[in-house]
Amino acid sequence: MARYLTNEDAPTSALEPALHGYIARIATELGVGAEATLCELSDRASAYIALSERCSAYPDQDLALLWDQQCGWSLATEPHPGGALNVLAYHGHSLVPEPGELVTFVYPLSSRKRPGQGQRQLLLTSPTPNSPPG
Repeated sequence: MARYLTNEDAPTSALEPALHGYIARIATELGVGAEATLCELSDRASAYIALSERCSAYPDQDLALLWDQQCGWSLATEPHPGGALNVLAYHGHSLVPEPGELVTFVYPLSSRKRPGQGQRQLLLTSPTPNSPPG
């Protein structure tokens, strides 16, 4: 599948299902529904996955995982719905990593969780029930 994600010569009919399938696998690993994902094929292939978690440094901003075929994956905040995204970090290891690798990118300490810890990460926090909808 990965060979089609970045191959400019791949026909759209082959690229589109490969991209949608890849994004769906990542969303499943992150516990995100399909309604929180977006894939686009234009000049470049790109994807957006809205996350329900918030970054502790930016608790009032939505958080998203972004992908494009030239830069790969990044984690970004969205200060205002529909506004410009602010990239916090780039994955930088592989253009098309396995979904589990992205879980580790989003939740950097998930593999080192201590028994009894309530959250699986320290960098991100879940939105509170009183948070305004994002």
